[in-house]
Parts: sequence; structure tokens; C-alpha cells
Amino acid sequence: MSSDSMDLYHLQPDSVKVFGAGAWGSVLAGLIREVHPSVSVWNRTPKPGSSTCLTQCLTPDAHIIIAISVQHVSHLFDRMRSENISPRVLWVASKGLDGSCGKLLWEIAQERFPDAIIGVFSGPNIAREIASGLPCGITIACRDPDTLLQGKSLFPPRLIVETTTDVIGVSWWGALKNVMAIGYGLLQQRNVGYNMSATFLVQCAKEISAIVQEKGGCFETILSFSGMGDLVLTSHCPQGRNRFYGEHFPEHPTHLVEGLDTLRALTQHTLAAKGWNIPTPIIQSISDIIYSGMDIHHLSSLV
Repeated sequence: MSSDSMDLYHLQPDSVKVFGAGAWGSVLAGLIREVHPSVSVWNRTPKPGSSTCLTQCLTPDAHIIIAISVQHVSHLFDRMRSENISPRVLWVASKGLDGSCGKLLWEIAQERFPDAIIGVFSGPNIAREIASGLPCGITIACRDPDTLLQGKSLFPPRLIVETTTDVIGVSWWGALKNVMAIGYGLLQQRNVGYNMSATFLVQCAKEISAIVQEKGGCFETILSFSGMGDLVLTSHCPQGRNRFYGEHFPEHPTHLVEGLDTLRALTQHTLAAKGWNIPTPIIQSISDIIYSGMDIHHLSSLV
């Protein structure tokens, strides 16, 4: 363990519970086990190494990490409340907007658990690379500085942990980069080349950053792991579900394409909301291609 990890070790909570035994949740649990002795995992269906009981191994001061698909997060929060689970610290590692209201998952968490400290995990992370031991960076965001240090203490030294208080900016980047990755995939159908692909990502970053700042986030988050880092990774990685969906649209099934869930929420709630004055030509074009049959050529004409 590095000296930095030793310095933070005394800040670790007594236990950690990860909700979600998919690829991302399992990797987070594995990472934390490298430095923390008490980690348990919940999953809504039976899986090795996890429990279907929400309260099993859940101590009063546990840090709870949410790492399930975006469309199930709100329902999980309701189940937690029905079982009188009142987290002290809750980290949202899922990315996206709630489909029923268009709000950020972080906002939903704060509404459901007003007494909890809510933070966000994000960053350019491919689960299988982390599981194989490759290094990477991760962003953790929380408005409480002591909780930020506690969150940082959960991760082993092979991760570069970036901390910020910009929960709003990190949450919006995490949600919107999935939508933009669908657009990046759509663009690849036209064989536009590396130059246009890079130019498209810059335009995407400008559009996301404008939304982030309008919503109260920080401009500086554009240069973070959770900003350009996550946008580049999600768009550039051929195996990424969101890019893959766009690249093979309309043939590819929609199962677990989180950018689609966020795109629906944006189209039905956020972009249609009264007082929304932020230009979003790329997001709107992606929506028009997916839902209204607009030609993909229009997307490249915006760059």
C-alpha cells in the first residue's frame, strides 16, 4: 500500500455496500476490497458473491455505492426507503437521467435521502481493463470535503483518483457523454475519417459544457477525467455499447444502451421544459435520427 493510501486508511468507513453486481459494480467492489476489509454486494437477481437482501451486511455508517442500470435506480431508491434504509453516505456510480422526470440521478438521490451526503463516481473506466489490472483514472465528486477524502480512501493506489466538489458538472458529463457516443457511432457509418471524428467530439464537448455551466456546474470539469476523458473513451472505444449502437443503428437491439435512456429523458422532459434556452443542435439531431428517421448526413453537416 502506498504512503498516500496509508495516510487515508484511517478515514475509511466501517463497511461498504455496492448495489449492483454487473460489470461496473463487480469491478468497484473488487477494487475496494484491495484496500478495505468489509465490502458486500447486492443484486436484484442471484449472482455469485452477492446477496438479494438489501439490508444484509449493511451497517449504519456504511458507504453505499449505486452501480446499476440507470432505468432501475429510482425504483431501487424506493425499495431502500420501503426497507427503512437511511444512508449516511451514498455514491452514485450509475450515469444518466431519470426517465420519469428527466432529473439527474444525483438529484433523485438527494430528494429520496435528504439527510444523506450524496457523491458521484465517474471517469473514463472500462470495467474489463480495470479487472485485468490495468491502471486508470477515476473522478469522485462530493460537496463535503471530508467525505471526498473518505471516498478517495476506498481506492487502491493503482487508480489515479481525481476529486472535485462539482457534483452537478460531473453528473451532467456522465449522462450526456453516452448520448454523444451514440452520435459518434452514427457518424462512423459515413466513414468520415479521424479528422471529422475528432472535430465532432470537440463540438460535443462544447455543447455539454454549455449545458453544465447553465445548470450550475464548473467549466473546468471539461478538462477532467469525467469530462473530456470519459467523452473520448466512451466514443472512441469500439466495444462501448453506446458507440456500438450508433454505429450499427438501426439493426442493434436497445438492451442496456444507457445513452438511449438519457436521450429519451432529454427529449421528453429536459429539452421540452419551459425555460430551456440552451442550444443543443447535436443532441437534437441524434434524437431526430433515432426517433424521426432523419438522415445521418445531417449530423456531419453540424460540424
